[in-house]
Amino acid sequence: MRREVTVVPGVRERAVRFPSGGASLAGILSLPETERVSARGAVVLHGWGTYRAGPHDILVKLSRELARRGVPVLRFDFRGRGESGGSFFETDLDAMLDDASRASEVLKELTHVEAVGAAGLCSGANVALGAAAHF
Repeated sequence: MRREVTVVPGVRERAVRFPSGGASLAGILSLPETERVSARGAVVLHGWGTYRAGPHDILVKLSRELARRGVPVLRFDFRGRGESGGSFFETDLDAMLDDASRASEVLKELTHVEAVGAAGLCSGANVALGAAAHF
């Protein structure tokens, strides 16, 4: 089992990796410390030229606040970004959509949530809108 760390009161996190489109994607799973967990989770998506923290750590803050409120969250680096494998120049919005859908499946597998929503910045917001129909 991977190590979970309490990062702020009420929130524990752990690093995760999962495959998507032939690449290994890196992410952070944010979980509530309480036993009371929502039946819904969230996937948080960064923009085109950034990575899973977002500008000024805005996606970290969002993920941790959702987890503090009982919602499990998976934020990850799209292919070719951050710590994920793959090529930056070969990743387009369709690949990002595939990655987001795969992240939703992984979140469900890891936390047993029944439904997943998505939030994103910039192109991540576009992907969130497109991916929502597939979650």
